Amino acid sequence: MSRNPTRKTCIALMGAAGGAGVTGAVIETGYAAMKVKPAAGNAAPRVCLMDLDFENGALASYLDIAAGIDTGVMAGDPARIDGALTSAFVTKHDSGLRLLAAPGRLGGNDGVNPNCVLALMDAAATLYDVLVLDVPRLWQPWTQAALMASDRAVMMTDMSIPALHSARERMAQIEAITQPGRPMDIVINKHERRSFRATVTATDAQQALGRPVTAFVAVDPATPRNAMNCGQPAGSLQADSRYAKDMAALMKVLMSPADNAARKAAG
Repeated sequence: MSRNPTRKTCIALMGAAGGAGVTGAVIETGYAAMKVKPAAGNAAPRVCLMDLDFENGALASYLDIAAGIDTGVMAGDPARIDGALTSAFVTKHDSGLRLLAAPGRLGGNDGVNPNCVLALMDAAATLYDVLVLDVPRLWQPWTQAALMASDRAVMMTDMSIPALHSARERMAQIEAITQPGRPMDIVINKHERRSFRATVTATDAQQALGRPVTAFVAVDPATPRNAMNCGQPAGSLQADSRYAKDMAALMKVLMSPADNAARKAAG
């Protein structure tokens, strides 16, 4: 089987506020991308997750594997970072996912050379068909370039009014800087579809955001918690759960070739 050399997708996810569930979503969307049925004659997509937070990144912890990036290299000369070095930094997970992450340390983002981050992204893009970026909520010198390089930039939030307001403000600011003509996707996590207790409805949320919501992910706390405790994607443990199904549906939207082409052309 062969690979389709033109099929490259980069998706960036970030949270509007703490606790939005971005790290779990990065893992689930990456796992869902890996399970996409390939076109005839093509192999399954190679998927790599990238943690762009060198201080508080949690992807390696969630997957219970080592973080392989040498932080000293990330503070040095970006010309050193090529495909071979990037491959050496990659950690393999038994689900088939690949991970680029650095061991978290206090002040870990301070000494990182932004050009090294971009060089690592460029090298990874030559090695993998799908990159899913976990972008830190706090703005970093490499955030703008990472979002601009992505086919889809996703803001995740929950249904609380403060989080929705924060999402609206942050998206407006980010789009003004990085995405002219290319609006960010908005995904609402922990959504209660049917609840008499819910004080904020889906309609309320879209009105507060001032735009349509790309996807809603059902509230299902047990599934992502079990996945995290087992160090596995939820889709590999509980594929029929609401959470795993919603994440798989989200990834299909984010990987839509026609939609992604239109967004790039608009940008």
